[in-house]
Amino acid sequence: MTKKIYAFLISFLFVSIPLIAGAAVFEGGETYTLSAGTVVSENLYVGGADISVGGTVAGDAIGVGGTVVVSGNVRDDVMFAGGNITILGTVGGDARIAGGNIIVGNAIGGDLVAAGGSVKVLDGVTIGKDIMLAGGNVSFAGNAVGDARFAGGRVTITGAVEGDVLVDVEDTLVLGDGARITGSLVYRGKDKSVLDMKEGASVAGEVRFEERAPLVPRKEVTWGILAVLSAFFFGKLLVMIIAALAAVLIFKNLSQTLVDDAIGNFGTNLLRGFIVFVVTPLAAIGLFVTIAGVFIGLLILAAYALFLLIASLYSGIVFGRALHQLFKKQEKIELVWWHALLGVILLAIVKLIPLVGWVVCAVFFFLALGAISNMFYQRVWARR
Repeated sequence: MTKKIYAFLISFLFVSIPLIAGAAVFEGGETYTLSAGTVVSENLYVGGADISVGGTVAGDAIGVGGTVVVSGNVRDDVMFAGGNITILGTVGGDARIAGGNIIVGNAIGGDLVAAGGSVKVLDGVTIGKDIMLAGGNVSFAGNAVGDARFAGGRVTITGAVEGDVLVDVEDTLVLGDGARITGSLVYRGKDKSVLDMKEGASVAGEVRFEERAPLVPRKEVTWGILAVLSAFFFGKLLVMIIAALAAVLIFKNLSQTLVDDAIGNFGTNLLRGFIVFVVTPLAAIGLFVTIAGVFIGLLILAAYALFLLIASLYSGIVFGRALHQLFKKQEKIELVWWHALLGVILLAIVKLIPLVGWVVCAVFFFLALGAISNMFYQRVWARR
């Protein structure tokens, strides 16, 4: 069964790439606006400092931006990451959102998963399935058809949940007037005093306090661990996406040259990257035998760490451009922002596949490291 799953993941990855590229709209820039009345009949992938989606998206809407406002309707799923994210249009499928300040002001047909500094679901908003909100300040005034999971410093519930509710809170859990929970309420905190239940609030099932760290593993604890790991994975992925987009948009010519060299001299850069990866730390440590060598060795190790960081970033960019070049069957393709977006995301998915995924990631990492080392030598060391 495990082998079949891995085979499916690999097949899905390489079959879906041309379908995604052929059935989607890719947009980007400092500012992007989809005007009201405009219809995107396919999936929308967008990146930019300010994103405004006022039209209708017939597929998924996925993007990264500083400020994101979705006032139009999205038929399928929504996935956005950014600083300030506001969803005012209806979403037919699931919504997955990560940002500094998040506001959801219209119906979500599927699940809602949101994490940020401040997360608010406004009054009258209906969530068609389950809901999971996490943040410093979490406020839920809507209506959830399924179960609800909340985590935060302060959690305020004034809406209705038809299923069970699980809350992990640092300071205060407020069940305000009008709060209605059809199922049970389980809450965790420093002690029972974290619960502030107003007179107008009602819980049909039991209300139970649990220790935050039970000695015996339980289903909820396992779910919490998976949630934390998922948050770490997506948090790291978000940082990589933003950094990759910045590299392509701000240093476009430099990135174009680096990626062209990485792909155009595949074998040479792959070997060069592997040698740099193995030999550099050994050479730096070998300098530690003298006092003067210690300083030089530390400088080399610092530069080495920087090169590894940059290579890790550009490996996804190279991967995205290489895939586009493979399916388009063209030798020269201009580097664009969505190469970075899709490349980083797809390479992160590939990395989850044991052995095969690790090999693929290592190849593109060494490829990027080799190209970066060559660029440094040509532009800096050779001209010193």
